[in-house]
Amino acid sequence: MKSLTEYKRIHRWWVKPRTRIVVASGVLTFALGLTLYDAHCGSVVAWGFNTPGVPTGLGDVVQVSVGTSHILALRRDGSVTAWGKDDQRVGLTTVPENLHGVQKVSAGRFHNLALLSDGSISAWGAGKDKSTAYPNAGQSRIPENLPPVKEIAAGGFHSVVLLEDGRVQAWGDGFSLVNMPPVTDAVAVAAGDRTCLALRRDGTVVAGGIEYYSRPPSGIQWLYTKVPAGLNGVKAIASGYNHSLALKIDSTVVAWGMNEYGQTNTPAGLSNVVAVAAGWGFSFALKSDGRIVTWGGDTNAIPPADTFGALSISAGSGGHAAAVVEKRLGLIPAKVSPTVVNGFVVAVSVVDPGAGYANVPAIHISGGGGSGASAVAVIRSGAVISVNVLNAGSGYTSIPTITVDPPAHRPPSLSVTVSRVRVEMSVVPGFTYSLESSPDLRNWSVVNAALRPVTEVVSQEFESTEALRYFRLRENP
Repeated sequence: MKSLTEYKRIHRWWVKPRTRIVVASGVLTFALGLTLYDAHCGSVVAWGFNTPGVPTGLGDVVQVSVGTSHILALRRDGSVTAWGKDDQRVGLTTVPENLHGVQKVSAGRFHNLALLSDGSISAWGAGKDKSTAYPNAGQSRIPENLPPVKEIAAGGFHSVVLLEDGRVQAWGDGFSLVNMPPVTDAVAVAAGDRTCLALRRDGTVVAGGIEYYSRPPSGIQWLYTKVPAGLNGVKAIASGYNHSLALKIDSTVVAWGMNEYGQTNTPAGLSNVVAVAAGWGFSFALKSDGRIVTWGGDTNAIPPADTFGALSISAGSGGHAAAVVEKRLGLIPAKVSPTVVNGFVVAVSVVDPGAGYANVPAIHISGGGGSGASAVAVIRSGAVISVNVLNAGSGYTSIPTITVDPPAHRPPSLSVTVSRVRVEMSVVPGFTYSLESSPDLRNWSVVNAALRPVTEVVSQEFESTEALRYFRLRENP
């Protein structure tokens, strides 16, 4: 039995785990230290070279992962849908029976990984058996006694996982793992076609594998992946066919690796990025407003003009990409059409006014052989009612392409006003306590006068207009 002195020591600075803050009416309870959220889900949009069509009726998708010629979609109920081309006939699009409770999926070139709710993983595709036939590199053979896993990444011929204790473990093709240093403090992993990346807790990145190899007359030459010197402050990573991306905490992007298609030429001024993805010669950045920015590659890398409100993105090494797009009623992008006379853009007519515009959208004019044309939209009641030509440009030999930015993503918000709260406290009778409150866990102030309880459970009620408050009970000397 604990002595009174031990009991006082335990409770001297007590952030009450059992404290309940209840609105007086009893219809709303705040759980301190707990954030509740509903996972975003939506439909899938896919684009690019030889893109496999999205299955009809596929919805409630929370994550998508793109392989070389196939796509995986994780649904909110933990089930997985796969479609596309089954390269080498290794069962890429055949989801294992009884696969459920999936938390994340990752599609590689010839194999797939799924992270389950209990920390175990499932794998299917090439490399499941011990055959040495191409493309078997053992990438689907899960190591025995693999500790609980937190993150997964399927590469071209290898698999990389982040263990719950921060270590990184990888298996499969040896070329993809070469020069990868041991890591014990990782928070994320990524796998390219033949590369491995690990994001460490301090915001730095380590890498292994190769970005490119060639066969000059003198023999094979290898280019090993190398992280840019001084790269730090990173919060997310991605790796493609032969290049990699890092998203920094300031929401900017750093790219490195091969640049034959301009995939590492990050657009000037790119900011407000929340996610990145790397594919075959092209790169993607998902912005906070749900728009997707792309660079490198060719026109195949550009998402459809009506793709907006993206929640997540993924790119594969086969030249295509996909995004989970939130379905938001009332937000419809406008469509317009230009008129060209003698090489000048003389007018722009509204084909579809769209809906949901809170601000004037930007208008982009490209192609048609000319240059210099610009225009501005006029909105009313959330719709584009007309477009005024500011500059007719010159030299247009055909009709240029004109796109209107979609309505900006405006997440719903909720405001809760607490007018009166009651705090119930478990205490030791005869001791003196002070109830303190803080908005940020740093600055504390006393709530009401000190109390000296005569029972083991006491309560205090007081007025409060702040919805987020933290409370602690301090024993006075």
